[in-house]
Amino acid sequence: MRYYASLTGDICTGVQQTTGQIIADNIIDITAEVESGTPSGDLLWRKRIGDGWSEEKYEPEIPTGPSDSERIDQLEAINATLLLDAANKDIQLADLMMTVAQLQAGGAA
Repeated sequence: MRYYASLTGDICTGVQQTTGQIIADNIIDITAEVESGTPSGDLLWRKRIGDGWSEEKYEPEIPTGPSDSERIDQLEAINATLLLDAANKDIQLADLMMTVAQLQAGGAA
């Protein structure tokens, strides 16, 4: 069994285990390291330095979204806009219904 590390900018971003050989610029064979006792998953997010690996892990930053209170504020603003739009539609509908009633009664709008 062979073990390979996928590198992105010298950072291990994935580990593969296969029976075949993989040849690619961004993939290195780590079989010897795994067979000498290094767990393959332990190399994930470590930086390749020469023939070794950094002690530090370079895990990607997880983007954070707005806080709960910011999200509530956003949703309240959207809700207020929707309520205003609905009120405007109600006014337009009332105007149209009055026009229809006038037309049905024979009067002009």
